[in-house]
Amino acid sequence: MISIEPFVYFKKISIINLEEMIEYFKQLESNTTNHTEVFYDFESSMESMKVSYFRKVNSLDLSVDSSTQEIIPEHSPNILRSEIIINFSNETLIVWGRPNIVKFLNVHLNNNPYYKIFDKTIDFYSYFDNFNIFDPEITEVSFNDINVIGKYISTASLTISNTTDALFLINNLGAKVSKVRVKLYSKQNDFVELNTDLEKGIIKLNLPIANKVFIEDIKSEINNLKLG
Repeated sequence: MISIEPFVYFKKISIINLEEMIEYFKQLESNTTNHTEVFYDFESSMESMKVSYFRKVNSLDLSVDSSTQEIIPEHSPNILRSEIIINFSNETLIVWGRPNIVKFLNVHLNNNPYYKIFDKTIDFYSYFDNFNIFDPEITEVSFNDINVIGKYISTASLTISNTTDALFLINNLGAKVSKVRVKLYSKQNDFVELNTDLEKGIIKLNLPIANKVFIEDIKSEINNLKLG
């Protein structure tokens, strides 16, 4: 079964001490003493490192007693999963996981003496070129700071009929691309849709039924994405 979360978060990382940083993440795995949160499956190579993470949280559900019509709170456990990747050559920190897991990971990722993390936008052209092997189709694009016939528009989103028109607009409008929606296709014509906030460095994946190898290939390309 393929393991992939539908959200990906990107940060720029400035590595101060590579060996100590790797050791820090190894220790996170070995120092796990409870079952509320666990770091596991640590891997490291010359190019990158990866560690998986899960966090158990209790969610509150409300039900109605059919006889008394009273609202009854019920607590149920919920497992959040994530994968943390640091690409050494790109100096990029990548977190796969749903939005509510990021706040738990920040406790471990921020304020570290071995590296510094800061926000960085994703450059559209690097982003688009990164997925060229999947015949990308741009279906929607958003711009910031648009000037059209003397009028200023702070933001605008456009649904696009084809990629050629999208690239023409991007190259000639003179405005910054802030968000883009792209379909990536396999040779069997399966597709995965990426809804990307370039300014915040967030990709949301729409995963219909698709070939496992195809999705893994997309995941690999996302993990090698360069920031602006």
